[in-house]
Amino acid sequence: MVRSEKRLSGLILGVILLSALFLRLGQAVFMENNPIVRQTINSWVFDQFRCYQWALDLYRGNWQGKEELFVYGPLYSYLMAGLFKLFGISTIWMRILQGIFGMVSSFLVYKIAKHFFSRTVAIIAAFITVFYGPFVFHDSDLLRTSLVTFLGVLSCWCVLRAESKGDILSWFFSGLILGLDILLQPTLLPLFLALYLLFIPLHKTGSPQSKHLLSRFLLRKPLRSRYLKLLMLLSGIILTLFP
Repeated sequence: MVRSEKRLSGLILGVILLSALFLRLGQAVFMENNPIVRQTINSWVFDQFRCYQWALDLYRGNWQGKEELFVYGPLYSYLMAGLFKLFGISTIWMRILQGIFGMVSSFLVYKIAKHFFSRTVAIIAAFITVFYGPFVFHDSDLLRTSLVTFLGVLSCWCVLRAESKGDILSWFFSGLILGLDILLQPTLLPLFLALYLLFIPLHKTGSPQSKHLLSRFLLRKPLRSRYLKLLMLLSGIILTLFP
C-alpha cells in the first residue's frame, strides 16, 4: 500500500515537473518572438536593456564589467555573457535556461515541503509553484528574478540537507550557493542569516514544546556546534563574494 502510494505520488510529481518544463519552454519561445517583449532589450528605459547591454559588453571582452553593473549584482549578466560565448548572441538560450531553473525550483519546493509537512502537501506546493503566474512570467523574462528565486530555494534545500546530514562541509557548500544568490540580490544576506537563527532547528525532538518556534530554538544542539555551522556557512558566502 505504501509502495503504491509512493509510486503514484512519484508519477504525479513527474507529470507536474514535465508540465513546468513544457510550459516554461513554450513561454520562452513566445517571449523571444514577441516584438513587444523584444523591445525591452532595445530601449534604455527597461532594466532588461541594461542586463542585455552589460552582457554584450562582457561578451566583447570587458570581463571586469562596468561600475554600474555591480549596483544590480553582476552574476546575471556574466551568466548571459557566458551563454553568448557558447551559443552566439541570442537571448533564447537564457530564457530556456531560466525555464529549466524554474522546473528545478518546483522540485526543490516539493522536497522542502515534504521535509516539513507531508508528501500530499509537497505535491500541492509543487503544483502551485509550476502554475503560479509571476513565476512563469519571470522564468522567461530577461531579469535576475528567476535566478534569484532558483538560488534562494536551492540555498534553503542545501541548508536543510546540511542540517540533516550533520556534515560541516555541507554547510560550506550551502554558503557557496547562498553567496551566488547574494551576488544577484545583495539584500538577501541578512534575511538568510535571520532565517538560520530562527528556523533551522529541524530535528523533531518528540517533545510537545518542539512545536513552538522559540522552544525549538532553545532545544537545539550546543552553541559550539551551531557557531561552527554558522562559521562554515559564512565562509562559503565570503569565498563566493571575495573575487
